[in-house]
Order: sequence, then C-alpha cells, then structure tokens
Amino acid sequence: TRTWSYGHMDWKYIKNIHKRFGKVKLNSYYNYTMFDYMKYRIFKNIKTIPILNYINYNKEEA
Repeated sequence: TRTWSYGHMDWKYIKNIHKRFGKVKLNSYYNYTMFDYMKYRIFKNIKTIPILNYINYNKEEA
C-alpha cells in the first residue's frame, strides 16, 4: 500500500503544484507554517487527523 504524500504542509510544494495545475487563486488556502504546527501540536495539544488515510481506495475499482 502507498500512503498519501505529506507535501500538503509544504507551502513551496503546494505553490509548485498549483502553478502547474491550478486554475483559481490560493487566497483562501491557509499557509500552515512549521511554527504554526509546533504551536498547535505542542503548546495547545491539538492533533491533526489525516482523514484520507481512513478511506479504502482500490485503484482497479476507481
């Protein structure tokens, strides 16, 4: 099984993908920095839930 990429937290990666495939501006996409991640994860004890990891996906059935 392959897992989802963790590039969703890398703003440089997101901008590059958007530059290649995007059609609309990224004004509403929150730029979640490493500092923000540490602040919420460590100091405020807020955890992220990787929702797509809980969905069964079969490439042949898709």
